[in-house]
Amino acid sequence: MALIKCSECNGTVSDKAKICPHCGFPISDKNENEVVEEKEKKELNLSAIIAFFISVFIFILIISKEVYGKSFKSNVSLMQILKQVKTTIPFIFVYGLSIFIAFLFRIKKKFSTQTIAKSLYVVAAIFLSIFGFVAAKKGYQLNFLFLFHYLLLITLCLIFPINKKEEISDEDKKKEKKKNIRLSIITSLVILTLCVITGCSTLNKSNIKKINNEVSKKQTVEQKTIITDMNSVKEGYKAYATIENDYINVRKCERTSCDKIGKVLKNDVYEIVDIKKDNNYHWYKIKDKNNHEGYIANPKNNKYITTDEFENTIEISSITDFKEEKKEEKPSENTNTNTNNNTNTNTNTNTNKNNNTSTNKNTNTTKPSNNTQTTTPTPKPSQNPTSQEKPKQTIDATPVYGCQTGEILDGTRCYAVLDADINYRCPSGYTLAYHDQCRTTEATVVSPEYYCYTGRLVGNKCVSDGGTSMANARCPDYRYTYSGYTCTMDDEYRYTDAFFNGYTCFENGELRGNMCYYYSNATIKSYTCPNGYTLNDKKCIEN
Repeated sequence: MALIKCSECNGTVSDKAKICPHCGFPISDKNENEVVEEKEKKELNLSAIIAFFISVFIFILIISKEVYGKSFKSNVSLMQILKQVKTTIPFIFVYGLSIFIAFLFRIKKKFSTQTIAKSLYVVAAIFLSIFGFVAAKKGYQLNFLFLFHYLLLITLCLIFPINKKEEISDEDKKKEKKKNIRLSIITSLVILTLCVITGCSTLNKSNIKKINNEVSKKQTVEQKTIITDMNSVKEGYKAYATIENDYINVRKCERTSCDKIGKVLKNDVYEIVDIKKDNNYHWYKIKDKNNHEGYIANPKNNKYITTDEFENTIEISSITDFKEEKKEEKPSENTNTNTNNNTNTNTNTNTNKNNNTSTNKNTNTTKPSNNTQTTTPTPKPSQNPTSQEKPKQTIDATPVYGCQTGEILDGTRCYAVLDADINYRCPSGYTLAYHDQCRTTEATVVSPEYYCYTGRLVGNKCVSDGGTSMANARCPDYRYTYSGYTCTMDDEYRYTDAFFNGYTCFENGELRGNMCYYYSNATIKSYTCPNGYTLNDKKCIEN
């Protein structure tokens, strides 16, 4: 039995009563319909409230910073996955939109719309699964918080029984109830199946292994020792360099002032031919698959490259934008051809002088054949085509100076910096005993002065009529103490503190403040030439 309100007087009556006890209005005809409508309305309102809170909770989970899984770098939230893998944004958008539209259908008073709401929750689960597959493919391992969304969707399906507003018999109501329960179970099982399949994809061991391999690969790269000396490479092995920076310039020689002849890109592999060092860089001479060579720099404090050594030859890359050096054409070694050309030319020009033929043969044997053919014949056989070429310029090479360990290079001189010595001075009557102590110049032990009160002084005795007695003794001043027939100066008066008197350096030092600079001539370590010149002994010859 339940209490209902009378539609006439709004009083409270039993649902079994036929008339209202307050006003006498008959309510038996409308009782059953009103009770059914009231129950359906309460059930509808309760389910709508639960759906609202669950939907809000789902949106909070999406935008929160809770950990949904981990990537190669660290743990990530759902929003971080969306930022890093932008292709997953549409799937989460459709997922949230489906839940929102399903809620709008649920708050409608038409009970038939509940079937559409359940269908939309299945659609939301499908797009949630697609998101999980894409995230797993991109190397993200999702956790159980992600699968918790499926449990919320199943709950939303189970709390929505499908009722009809039309009046039906009790038998039809039972059939409709069974049908509603069957539909709720089917939709829940579909979502549960999607949850299991997606969970296997996002939590499988191969995905975890992939992330672990990425981490171990990164650790291996960080821990790998860089080869800095070709002597450390095992016998029979070859050293190879793998580029870790986005790109590194390739230079003609092992200095930053040398010309750029190309560049190498990230993940390229090259054979290491030689290694040279300076104060800031390790210079690696590399060779690509086209046998092009050049130098790349790896700072000592950074790892622009990683190195390794292999016994077998591996595939290497090509230097990007390599600029080949223009080589001068070597003189032709075909002496017979040039001899014939010169002979014919001179025969046409100077028919009377046969000895010039042999002269030109010897002269032009080292010249290319094309130069011989284009030489303008002249009546003077002594004129040589080589005299018309501009001689190569020769300049003095620039010396590279160096210093010993601990010294600093300053042009052509080296200098070392040391602390200056402190000068001290003593007051009058004292001389410097230690570096900051002064000792008196006066005698520290003197004879006392004897005197008598009565009688006369003889030596250190007083003689009087009454006899002889020991004379009295006194020291020169208060600084002395009489002991054992001598006066000894007290220690506190023997020494005193010295006064600061500036700084000083050794004989060849230059004083600057409280530091001494000692200069010496730098030694020549090597010679260098400007671009376009080749070093030959101590001279630079133009290329």
